[in-house]
Amino acid sequence: MITIKVRMKRGGYLRLEADGRCVSDRDGAGQRFDEIEDLELYWPPKKGDRKLYPVRFELVDDMRQVEEEFWSATKARGEQW
Repeated sequence: MITIKVRMKRGGYLRLEADGRCVSDRDGAGQRFDEIEDLELYWPPKKGDRKLYPVRFELVDDMRQVEEEFWSATKARGEQW
């Protein structure tokens, strides 16, 4: 679980919890492509929360920004993919 800064449709930014997998692969022609699989966003947990509450993607302004933030945070964290 990684905390990222996400721009919301109603304005402003929120820090949300993100979970997913970063995948780097090559196709048959040797072209490299990077993608994020199974990306899920969750509201930050409050004290006493026992489960995570998912964020509807309609509330997020730009999913490309979310993917870029998640990719850079995962890379900075040094996770293997």
